[in-house]
Amino acid sequence: MYLKSNAMPISVDEVYKDMLERIINLELEPGRKISENETCAEYNVSRSVIRTVFTRLKAQKLVEIYPQRGTYISLIDVNYVNDVLFLRNALEKECLSKIIKLPHKEELIKELEKNLEQQKLYYHREGYPDEYKMLDEEFHNLLISGSKRKGLIDLIKEPLIHVNRWRNLYVSYTHSLSDIFDEHQAIVKALKDNDLKLAQTHIEEHIRTIAEASTESSQAFPQYFHFLSE
Repeated sequence: MYLKSNAMPISVDEVYKDMLERIINLELEPGRKISENETCAEYNVSRSVIRTVFTRLKAQKLVEIYPQRGTYISLIDVNYVNDVLFLRNALEKECLSKIIKLPHKEELIKELEKNLEQQKLYYHREGYPDEYKMLDEEFHNLLISGSKRKGLIDLIKEPLIHVNRWRNLYVSYTHSLSDIFDEHQAIVKALKDNDLKLAQTHIEEHIRTIAEASTESSQAFPQYFHFLSE
């Protein structure tokens, strides 16, 4: 977090990136009211900077701005998270079908195994450390880029912000890193065995487990979630 004692002026982008990270990491928790004046003082910037940052975050549906009432960190939309997970499931299953047909998929498998080696260092760790978040994200990005569809990573980057915010909650309280590692390892083994159906089944089970965790975490922390009626 940027401190108001910083000597150098802070740009809009710097404030935005810092606030985005704090929202994703739940330092600024869902439903929290944030004051424009206090945020200006915190970052030692003008009101115009903070208003621009709030507007950008609102465009991403990460804050809600209510005239005469104030600005609030948006609640996590369970339906939206599950929709993104559904999309990710379909996308990664299709990527696996492309990978299986690659003439030199062994190179990708080596990259995935290298990633798994790093993941295993956190097998018995609690919570969801930043280092593991990066490895988790890298694993799934390798599946997408390895299928020669690297551009898809940018297409789903913004929707995944909402998933990542919720993921920081559910992994910390309802899931374990060992479970995630075992699921990732099963996907890679199926790829090595050239078993597309099994690899796709493991991806589906992995994401279904995640989706089920959304229900658990929303029940444990109902104040953080927004539910739309069907």
